[in-house]
Amino acid sequence: MRVVNFFFFAIVACCFMQGCSKDDVGSESPKVVYDDPLQDVDGNIYKTVKIGTQIWMAENLRTTKYSDGTPIAEVSASPAWSELESGAYCAYNNDQTDVEIYGLLYNWYVVDDSRNACPDGWRVPTDEDMSTLTNYLGGMQYAGGKLKESGLVHWSSPNSGAENLYGFAALPAGARNSNGSFGSLMNDKGNYNGIWYNKKTGTMGWMLHIVYNDKGVSASTFSAKTGCPAPGFCECPTV
Repeated sequence: MRVVNFFFFAIVACCFMQGCSKDDVGSESPKVVYDDPLQDVDGNIYKTVKIGTQIWMAENLRTTKYSDGTPIAEVSASPAWSELESGAYCAYNNDQTDVEIYGLLYNWYVVDDSRNACPDGWRVPTDEDMSTLTNYLGGMQYAGGKLKESGLVHWSSPNSGAENLYGFAALPAGARNSNGSFGSLMNDKGNYNGIWYNKKTGTMGWMLHIVYNDKGVSASTFSAKTGCPAPGFCECPTV
């Protein structure tokens, strides 16, 4: 996997629940199956969606607090962001206008914090959770198209292969670079969605990449000083 040290990406607010339903597993005609709405500690309400045996948040995370109520630092200034060694969030371009649509950007330190940014009972997914998801969707070469919101309302053209088969509706939240700047060609809002998950190699965090011009996904390490969406995951007893 390639190692990149210069992006901050938003924490994607999709939460995942495993083992709660076996509906739709292996279905040849997938259908969108929404689960109960989810509320975070700030009072934000999120759609949740079943994909195979898992349940994910179907919107990007917007919380400004950990699940225990502790505030996450909002850091706007580029020099301050580039020097962070603790959890922080921001809006893309420090513009709150579209937060309800795209969610917030979080660095890896938020993902790796035991206080948990996901709503109570949910967590950031693991490498195994992500593998279960992409395998269910037919492999990494097809998963992006099945997860992306279809059309060009939010994604740049051509939004390759976008079908949104399960209601996940991944949106291109963009990225914040580790030096505090926003976007960079492929990583601009409209082009890119990087999703943190709970895997670390050295001081680097892992993320799943979904882009406008590919129906697949890829995964790689990024600097902990990268801002990206982070999905949440929830586990419940198998039924």
